[in-house]
Amino acid sequence: MEYTGKLYGKIGRETFDTGKTSKDWDNIIENNFILRKSLVSLQMSLMAHPDYVCNDEGEFKDMVSMAEDVLNRIK
Repeated sequence: MEYTGKLYGKIGRETFDTGKTSKDWDNIIENNFILRKSLVSLQMSLMAHPDYVCNDEGEFKDMVSMAEDVLNRIK
């Protein structure tokens, strides 16, 4: 973000301090990218596990589904 400093919000005619800065926002964006990358990596590792491949149900299927659910929420 080019702007540096405090971030403000607006509701109607009133503005308010969000309590966050542009650096905070940049960190949120960067951490979101790292989280998504980590979840995809975890998901792929779980899908390669023999218990995932051999069983139609089980703990590994649940974990893959959970990772996919979290990925969909943070997109």
